[in-house]
Amino acid sequence: MENSCRKKYKQSSKKWILASSYPEFRRNPALIPANAGLFHYAGNNPVRYIDPDGRLQRNAQNQLQAKQFAQIKTKNGTIYDVFLLKTDKKRTIFGFRNVKNPDVIDISGQALADSKFSLNPTDVTYSDFEKLSEWSGESISKHSNIDRVLEDDCSKVSKKDAKKGDLLVTNRSTFDKKFKDILGIILSKKKGLISDTYTLKKGPGNIKEYKEKEISNEIEIYRKNNSN
Repeated sequence: MENSCRKKYKQSSKKWILASSYPEFRRNPALIPANAGLFHYAGNNPVRYIDPDGRLQRNAQNQLQAKQFAQIKTKNGTIYDVFLLKTDKKRTIFGFRNVKNPDVIDISGQALADSKFSLNPTDVTYSDFEKLSEWSGESISKHSNIDRVLEDDCSKVSKKDAKKGDLLVTNRSTFDKKFKDILGIILSKKKGLISDTYTLKKGPGNIKEYKEKEISNEIEIYRKNNSN
């Protein structure tokens, strides 16, 4: 029973293989997603963590904790710890933390994950998301990771009501994929006769102005539900 819990089906060779045979997990066996350990539900530390609802871990003070479940290495060599997070509507998303540079957080993570996790690192590929979905049992793509947070934790507001702290989001499409992309966090908006100008925070020390007419994709404004 224990071994069957740890096996994965490899389509290319049509064989079942141990999850621990993946290089990522050989580095850290505790991260095997289908761990059959008795206290895996509590991060193998039932003294420090509890899991009353089967979702995110909570500590003894009942504070939500991100649940680390995997580690991946991208093609350019960056290693990320990967965490399971939940939206307000309890849908699962992935959070990424750069092992070597944990303070490097993408704009989606700064806007939607309290600057603790990146949600869509540029070097994490579509196939990386497919692999993580397989390991976790969740169906999450590179783009639905952000879409879920925007849909569950934010509300769309009209452009005329945009204010500081709101998110400027573009609707993009590539081939058969349509997705939303966070262009930046609004710092200020200046109305113009032909086109409004947005001053956006795109990262630490990275502030840029955009005229709406110069943005090639349709834009939308989202506001986090806990914003005043």
